Amino acid sequence: MMTVIVIQKIYFTFDSHLIPNPMKQRLTILIALVFLFMVNMLYAQPGIPLKDNGSVLFGKDIIIGDQPTRNQRDVAVCTAFNGWMYAALSRNTGSFAGYSLYKSIDFGYSWIALQDFQFSYTDSRIYDLDLLVCGTSESNLIIYLAWVQDDTTGLYNNNLVVNKYDGNSGEYINRILNVGSTECRYYNLKIASDYLSPALGTNPYSIGFLYSVFSNIDAKDSLIFCSSDNGGISVTNRKILALSSSRKFGNVSLAYGKSPTMNSGGYYASWEDKDDLSNTNGHIYTSHTKSGINSSFSTPVCLDCGDASIDNQCSNPSIACQNNTIDNDSSNITSVTIFQKQTTPTNSDIVGFYNLEAATNSSFHRMDITSASQNEIQPCVTFNHFDNKFYMTYFNSTAQKLPSLSKNFNFADPNNWMVVSNGFNDSSNLAAPFPKVIINEDQQQAAYVWNSERTNGNGIAMFDAEYSTYTGTSEISSSQGTKLLGAYPNPCTSGVTIGFELQKSENVRISISSITGQLEKIITDRGYSQGRHEVRADVSSLPVGIYIYKFQAGEFAGTGKIVIVR
Repeated sequence: MMTVIVIQKIYFTFDSHLIPNPMKQRLTILIALVFLFMVNMLYAQPGIPLKDNGSVLFGKDIIIGDQPTRNQRDVAVCTAFNGWMYAALSRNTGSFAGYSLYKSIDFGYSWIALQDFQFSYTDSRIYDLDLLVCGTSESNLIIYLAWVQDDTTGLYNNNLVVNKYDGNSGEYINRILNVGSTECRYYNLKIASDYLSPALGTNPYSIGFLYSVFSNIDAKDSLIFCSSDNGGISVTNRKILALSSSRKFGNVSLAYGKSPTMNSGGYYASWEDKDDLSNTNGHIYTSHTKSGINSSFSTPVCLDCGDASIDNQCSNPSIACQNNTIDNDSSNITSVTIFQKQTTPTNSDIVGFYNLEAATNSSFHRMDITSASQNEIQPCVTFNHFDNKFYMTYFNSTAQKLPSLSKNFNFADPNNWMVVSNGFNDSSNLAAPFPKVIINEDQQQAAYVWNSERTNGNGIAMFDAEYSTYTGTSEISSSQGTKLLGAYPNPCTSGVTIGFELQKSENVRISISSITGQLEKIITDRGYSQGRHEVRADVSSLPVGIYIYKFQAGEFAGTGKIVIVR
């Protein structure tokens, strides 16, 4: 048997039939070690910074839909089973409101607009935007876009909306949820789904919706969960999680959990409980469906009550649950809720509670994730079923950084989370980034979105990921000009498309070089007119590995990385 190991352009070949078994084993181990060493050297080339655990740092920040004149806020992101990504953001500019929906088929390196909608009436705004995509093949992908629509004058009612769109074309399908009334005020909408591992009794999957509502009739606040167990055709279930005439329900969070032993699946909720919605802080509660998605909810548990150091000083909860094919050490479901707790009038830090038996009891344990020396707020957490770890991010407003952390789902040494990155954002122009983390289902790693600030006061949606190799320029600009739009698909196998936009007619040269600087291919070297262009390059003759593409148009120059895999 002939064994061949290929590392870029370096080939190792040996005939294993000529080697005795013991020696063969030792030689195989030795070659594997050499292989790992050279891969490590490949990814540790000079000029590529390393993050704390020694792997390549996230790529450069990528702008999602660069629109300098719009105030883009409240960005949300989701991923399909095949790694396609979708992003949605609100744009409340002046007296007009709208939303934009984007799609990326190259794991977030480049984005195209699917929907760009503005309401025809004034004095409205959109907030609490949330997004998910469901489906098991590219032919049946459905996008669910949720938001709260509010009248800023207070003269009209507000409502909760969930629209369905085709995952390929972005075409509007129908409205699955539209809750509104002149007698009620609606707030804080979040959605989740079990499409990757459907709960019992669903066909083909379920979608859960969590929101709060205040009734002008009886002056009571309600926390409502409703769901669809027929793949988003209709809403089939509605439950009241909590009801109060003296308390207000603030920000909410929703997640789906399932494990081999607890295989019926269920939805897990977390929310703020305040004296008044105008208050910054309050209590954090959690509850979950007892058995399956259509069952009643467990008695809500207050996570901070009785702990004098955090009691009624908490806000911004985010919940995530184990959803995988391996039991945790308790043969149950692990859930974790993280939130910010105020330590001083100007500082907060991140606290969490985890439960290794979340499906059956209320054994919550506290963990202190950050210190009180800096102001750390706006946490978000998710679960990666590929490596059985929870991933979280938050905003360190003192350092103007967005850190990334991870933790195994059995929570040994719970206060000690692994630092994936002390701050994956490149720009420090952050005011209210509200970072979000999800897992890309193809890349099997974490991806992040957040809001940066333009110099004119508008927000702008940003993207980065653990797996990103993007090295091009994504400076936040206030005007349109020549731009390098990125390469897709990336990673690629035989062909790659590089996009760019010219402010005026220019000669454009694009070349591909090895990571060591050796020129491999000139893709184009000719004149192009003003506007947006795409150039297709055949890379089937290049060995697998990492390459640099260089873009030159007049005085503008940019670079990016291409990863070739087969």
